Amino acid sequence: MLPWNDFEALERTFEKYHDEIAGVHFEAVVANNEMLYPLPGFLEKIRELCDKYNAIMSIDEVITGFRVGIGGAQEMFGVTPDICTMGKAISNGFPVACIAGKRNLHHVWR
Repeated sequence: MLPWNDFEALERTFEKYHDEIAGVHFEAVVANNEMLYPLPGFLEKIRELCDKYNAIMSIDEVITGFRVGIGGAQEMFGVTPDICTMGKAISNGFPVACIAGKRNLHHVWR
């Protein structure tokens, strides 16, 4: 687990462990920490490093999905993940889980 909004830790981790990193899964807004928002450019840096090192970028939209806007945090911040996870907001409160993503992810698989 990496500290949120720490550009240097993110870059160091990718540089050192890129051969072991299959993906990065995170909340775009850290809901259990008083709605901690990303610093400008932080989500873009995650996207950049995932692309550079062929890792999957996955946003947890269980809290933010449909609540911060119809397109969730990814629309709010203008960053498109490869995969996102959502919960009961997609079913009007009924228990459900959803994993959505790009149709073709073979570009990140080695």
